[in-house]
Amino acid sequence: MRKIEKEMLAAVCEHRNWGSGNTVVVADKDYVQVILHGSIIYECKGVEEAFTLAGWDTDVTRNRLRALGVNLFRKNGKTYASKCKSGANAIEIDKNEWYNF
Repeated sequence: MRKIEKEMLAAVCEHRNWGSGNTVVVADKDYVQVILHGSIIYECKGVEEAFTLAGWDTDVTRNRLRALGVNLFRKNGKTYASKCKSGANAIEIDKNEWYNF
């Protein structure tokens, strides 16, 4: 995990605003968003977490989401998400849709 991803993750866990380069965390006590290049890629409201590739299926977007605990992987040029590290029961990710995890 890169330094920027560690700092982003710390800000999310601590529910505090933070920003560096192309990544911003907007937070209050009950809500957190991660914004990458101006697009929201992660939201947490209470105990509900959701993510999207926000139309950008890039290494940077996937790495930011992986740092937040989203198990994403690529296979045959497509992106998949799975609740377990083995990749079992993986679903193909549409780069424009939101997913709960």
